[in-house]
Amino acid sequence: MKQHTDVNPAVASRLTAVTPVALLLLGLPLATALAAMVKTSVNIPLTDDYDAIAEFLYRYMHTQGFLARIGWILTAQHNQYKLILLNTVAALQYHLIGHANFRALQLLGDLSIPAALCLLWLLLARQRRPLQHSLWLILIPWYLFLSLCYYETVNWAMNGFFALAIIPLAFASVFFFTSSDRRATLWGTLFLILGIAANGSGFILAFALLVLLVYQRKFRTALAVALAACLMGGVYRVHYTSVPMGHSLPSLGGGLTFAFAFLGGIFPTLPACTVFGVVLVAGFVFLLTRGWARLSPETFCIALFCILTAAAITPARFSEGVESAMTSRYRMYPLMLLSAEYLAVLRIFVPHRLRLRSTWAAVIGLATSCAIAFGIASQIHAYRVMHARQRILIAHLILWERHPERLDLIPDEIAYLYGDRWIPFRIRAQQILHESIAAGLYIPPVSARDLLPVKPHSPSTMDIEDEPWPARGTGAVSNPPGGG
Repeated sequence: MKQHTDVNPAVASRLTAVTPVALLLLGLPLATALAAMVKTSVNIPLTDDYDAIAEFLYRYMHTQGFLARIGWILTAQHNQYKLILLNTVAALQYHLIGHANFRALQLLGDLSIPAALCLLWLLLARQRRPLQHSLWLILIPWYLFLSLCYYETVNWAMNGFFALAIIPLAFASVFFFTSSDRRATLWGTLFLILGIAANGSGFILAFALLVLLVYQRKFRTALAVALAACLMGGVYRVHYTSVPMGHSLPSLGGGLTFAFAFLGGIFPTLPACTVFGVVLVAGFVFLLTRGWARLSPETFCIALFCILTAAAITPARFSEGVESAMTSRYRMYPLMLLSAEYLAVLRIFVPHRLRLRSTWAAVIGLATSCAIAFGIASQIHAYRVMHARQRILIAHLILWERHPERLDLIPDEIAYLYGDRWIPFRIRAQQILHESIAAGLYIPPVSARDLLPVKPHSPSTMDIEDEPWPARGTGAVSNPPGGG
């Protein structure tokens, strides 16, 4: 492939002059995303936080002996997962401050996003392009990842160390396993172990790495990956309880629709997600025929990880409906796949020194404009959703502190745990939090005297959300049982 190495001095001068503009475009979405995360976070557990964190800590507190506590951290199970990384962080927080602070855990988990962006920058830097070029070329994945279109996983303590944490850990593992540094295998193995400790899909990452390393004939490194996966598999299986699937496998057509919608799920409609998923898979196959695995092995491995994850999650989640493939908690995978293919296109097709008036510059400029528009619109929508969720969580907690006998602690709006089938879970969650408050493991950020930020209008709150209640500081009433 012929690459253009000559550059006009006048063009170079213009590129240098617009570098501050590129830095501004990079800084603004990062600042607004971080501000949205901080603004909408609240020290209130959300759904899985109750049993994955609160119940884990309650048993941890009552476990005696150092080795017994380490064993509980390594073997505690949530649904079908072993959340070893989350358990470790939650236990460390307990020893540092004596209780669980879900807001701190939320914000720590949210840091996975800027960490993933730093690693994407390092992957692009491997192409050794001029800095002022790279600052513009990184804008597309930058705005995609900062769009917060995966808002379900943002400000969610459990998912921050589960669904979000696996992204930078996977990037770091792939980055080191494709590095020529003599200590890279050690670092890659460490991040692979941490990835598996965060999320069971780390085993899928290990398989993707094995495929790449065997293709590259790096058999000793592949052996390190296999041993790390086996080690973590052994830890994972200790006291493991199988969770029954409870449903049959999907049909071929339904399975393919789910998988394609999963891989393309950044749009609001199922047809659009499915078509976009087909396009991304077609792009994956096309780039393979152009030497992707050889020319850009790190981005190939990331893309293969996404493809394999879609294949693994389809039979497990298909029973929830094809539309569940579009939920925002899965949108990190389309973003990863799209970013990996974009970086691969840059490496394989785009000249090293990009001319401003070239066709490639126009195409990338148009794609960058689309990514910026998508990122801004998605970030605004995500902030609205997260802000509404924050207010609803606060309102339900206040109502529960006023009436602890009512089933109003866990939101039962349609977007949350709505319907009779969730009532046993919601009752159990209330019991967990009541135990945590009594044991001093959780300190509610609001009390029964606080004013409601919003009236939920949910079935379990209809009779009590309009009742008058003395405001904080009036001293008219004492805190009711179960309050903060």
